[in-house]
Amino acid sequence: MKSEPIMDAVTELDDELILDDPAPAMRAAKKKYTTVWAACALLAMALIIGGILLFARDNGGYHKPVALAAALAEPEYPRDKQWEDYYNNATANLPDPAFERRLANRGAADGFRGFFTDITLQLLGEEDTENAVMSPVNIFMATAMLAEISGGETRQEILDALHMDSLETLRGQAHKVWDLVYHDNGIDKVIPANSLWLSQDYPYAEEAVSMLAEQYYASVFQGEMGDPAYDELLRSWLNAQTGGLLKENIDSLQFEPDTVLRLLSTLYLQTKWGTPFSEDENRELVFHGSQGDKTVTFLHADDYIREYYYGDRFIFFQVPTFQGSRVWFFLPDEGVTLTEMMADEAFRAFLEEPDPGHYYGEENGQTVFVSYKGTSTAAARINLSIPKLDFSCTQDLGDSLTNLGIRSVQDPKKADLSPLLGGKGAYLQQMTQSSRLIMDEEGVSAASYVDYLVGAALPPDEEIDLVVDRPYFFLITGPDNVPLFAGVVNDP
Repeated sequence: MKSEPIMDAVTELDDELILDDPAPAMRAAKKKYTTVWAACALLAMALIIGGILLFARDNGGYHKPVALAAALAEPEYPRDKQWEDYYNNATANLPDPAFERRLANRGAADGFRGFFTDITLQLLGEEDTENAVMSPVNIFMATAMLAEISGGETRQEILDALHMDSLETLRGQAHKVWDLVYHDNGIDKVIPANSLWLSQDYPYAEEAVSMLAEQYYASVFQGEMGDPAYDELLRSWLNAQTGGLLKENIDSLQFEPDTVLRLLSTLYLQTKWGTPFSEDENRELVFHGSQGDKTVTFLHADDYIREYYYGDRFIFFQVPTFQGSRVWFFLPDEGVTLTEMMADEAFRAFLEEPDPGHYYGEENGQTVFVSYKGTSTAAARINLSIPKLDFSCTQDLGDSLTNLGIRSVQDPKKADLSPLLGGKGAYLQQMTQSSRLIMDEEGVSAASYVDYLVGAALPPDEEIDLVVDRPYFFLITGPDNVPLFAGVVNDP
């Protein structure tokens, strides 16, 4: 079996700022940066988020030649226990840093679940014709960084949208969410990365820049805007963080000469199905999409999962991955649209739940399925068919931010970025999101699989065919049910 990616996830935020007050730029202390990229994956997704902040008046600055673009600060990522370490007598019993981080930071994302749900429904809730994918946690991280460099009303609007009462609380919790999400054992990867790109010609508040480097694991770079060497450094960094999945998008990126600052945030997901699909079992079936019927390739496996959940207007189920992440599929009932399903209270309740895996209770000393927030659980031997996917999309985030109350940062007369720039000249002009999703049968044949029907004494008697052959919603969750990526498929 091949070991190519089936779902790779990457996100990038790009905030560009232009400043008018020239002075030497601060330099952050340089740190060591370590990260390892592997090719084997079962799930892979790529996402680019881009934003531009522009100065609202003539910059009046001066130009100073720079000989070399350079990295000023690079974070040292945690070194997680590698998969092979579990089979080495010398390392098998050593602590697992990723497991310890998850325990230490459990619950860190609970305060942000309202924002995760809000931004997901803003971007996907009315998408009923095209395919789309986004990353709630990465948009959160990028927005938290934006709050860090904002002041006054601008900052307060961002804090309110993130459901936070203070910047100090947000900063601490964002750091914990980063630690909670990050994981790299050589097979299963969830790797966030942030960066700050400075012009050599303009001043920046040292405290704000240092805070981004220390609390958000941000790399800091400095160079001459418009210099091809600086452009190449930008593209090289992005391609490294995204595993080359977004090379076609990234290769056209460059700094304009009047750019003062750029913020970038990436998220890369690479994981494997708990039980791989076989290419020999693929089927050509009709998908009843928003644009009409279409014959596409479906991944198929008999008796693949043992439980599903249902509400009044939809059913949903999870496909476990090798290291415990979960990929959820939500299929509206026939006659119910994606938009109608996502407006359902039970659907929103699921998105906001810290641990939706607890669907069991005890009755008369026996484990039984229980109703859960407008949904119920059923056991069955499920013959599963899901579309094989490879699609891209681009979304504008501006209206979604406005709808969540983040307005003044987009207004050249009201935006306040004084904590970083010392004035009120810069504003968020544009923020877009481009993404790619690939899902196929690849995985690890030797992987162990933990059945989520723990406590069931006997296999269920019912056998059903679950064919995802009409528009659906998917959600990929990490530790503590943090929503890493979400999307809708209308036309595979």
